[in-house]
Amino acid sequence: MDTLATIVFFLVVCACCGLRCWLVLALSGTAVHLGWFDRVPDMGEPFVILAFSPPLIAFFILHLVEFGIDKTPRFDSRLDRVHALVRPLAGALMGWLTFIHLSLLAALAAAVIGNVIALVVHFKKARFRKKLNEKKPLFATVGVSLAEDVVAGLLLWFAFGVLV
Repeated sequence: MDTLATIVFFLVVCACCGLRCWLVLALSGTAVHLGWFDRVPDMGEPFVILAFSPPLIAFFILHLVEFGIDKTPRFDSRLDRVHALVRPLAGALMGWLTFIHLSLLAALAAAVIGNVIALVVHFKKARFRKKLNEKKPLFATVGVSLAEDVVAGLLLWFAFGVLV
């Protein structure tokens, strides 16, 4: 994989962690199972830790829980507070896994940058959603939440397309 493709993959995946971290982790583990990382064996090897059954099942369950709770304005802001810790950690993990095949220093730098990217995206999203939940009816919250799901899914599809 060339350097530009690796950087694009890294940026997109870390940004998606700021929107839907459990989806990113679940689909990354699934990508390992489907062999999408086989074309880039050096990079794909660290991602195997996401593909073990217990964490993969947990990622999908947590995504389904997030998917449901995220549509409810009352619980959405509470979930965003919890995810202010979780999403940056997911971004850091994805950064680490993306660059650990190069060097420890590259992985550490990518973890820090991935953490910041996920945190910034999360805070922008949470701020927007908080204002929306205070002023708009339920259907607007559900619509925006579904749009976030679609955007995250399409961006991940793009990122894995760049990868292979």
